[in-house]
Amino acid sequence: MDRPQTSSPALEAPARGAALEVAVVIPAAGQGAVYAMFEARDLAADGVTLVGGLLLEKNEEVTLEIRLPDRGLVRARARIAGINPDASMRATFVGLDDADRQRLGRATSP
Repeated sequence: MDRPQTSSPALEAPARGAALEVAVVIPAAGQGAVYAMFEARDLAADGVTLVGGLLLEKNEEVTLEIRLPDRGLVRARARIAGINPDASMRATFVGLDDADRQRLGRATSP
């Protein structure tokens, strides 16, 4: 399986070692949507690595709801760019506005 290259530097880990929680919203035919919970790893300006939860298809587009330590929420459209050998998945942001990108940076800096 391909491991995607990332050109953006990773943001710092969340303060106090807290992991960021990510809900992945997956459209379900005739049922609205299904939510799957993941942990965020290697958060960068262009995407995030998702750990745990369902294994999604490469190139699948989903909505991410990233829960910040301050109880805030950032929503972003993302595409599954690749599945790593450890079954983690790299999601690349395809819809994240600048204000939310800045909020992610602030939330993950020490």
